[in-house]
Parts: sequence; C-alpha cells; structure tokens
Amino acid sequence: MARVLAAPGSPLRGAIKVTRKHFAAVADVIAGIEDEQIRRQVAREMAYAVGRFNSLFNRSRFLEACNAAE
Repeated sequence: MARVLAAPGSPLRGAIKVTRKHFAAVADVIAGIEDEQIRRQVAREMAYAVGRFNSLFNRSRFLEACNAAE
C-alpha cells in the first residue's frame, strides 16, 4: 500500500507515493554505511522525518532494517 510523503496542505500532497519497497531500498543504503555512529544518526534522522508525515511508519522496524536498532 502506498503512502503519501508530503505535509498536509503541501502542493505535493498526493503527488509522491512512497511504498514499502522504497523504504526497504533506503534502509539498504543506510545499512551499507560502515561507520556505526554515522549509520545510526542517518537512520534516526530519516525515521524522524518520515514519521512526521506517516503515522503508520514503524520506526523500530525501519531502524532494524538499517542495522541501527537502538
């Protein structure tokens, strides 16, 4: 199921669809960051940003997929 990644009232609302497949691809890229501190920071910041726009976003599942679980 696709989710919209745009703030309410944004002209992009409804224009951008982000699917589970997209999140998996992003998590794979983040998981490839060798420096653990940087990997965790990037993963946390991405999780925070996405969570602001998608109430169904599973932060812990994403961090685990990024190899950055807390």
